[in-house]
Amino acid sequence: MKFIVNICLLKNITAEEFFQSFMDKSDKNIQRFLEGDWSKKWEEKDKINEQKFG
Repeated sequence: MKFIVNICLLKNITAEEFFQSFMDKSDKNIQRFLEGDWSKKWEEKDKINEQKFG
């Protein structure tokens, strides 16, 4: 957390700007998951883990 705060201070990024950027990226990740990209990857990982660990 301290690292992120220091970067924001050095780059003159306000808390509001940081929060908005974080939420924008979060929205993109949620949309990607809902569109199936992430769920396909998780299904592949589940199959691999099932094969390895039964």
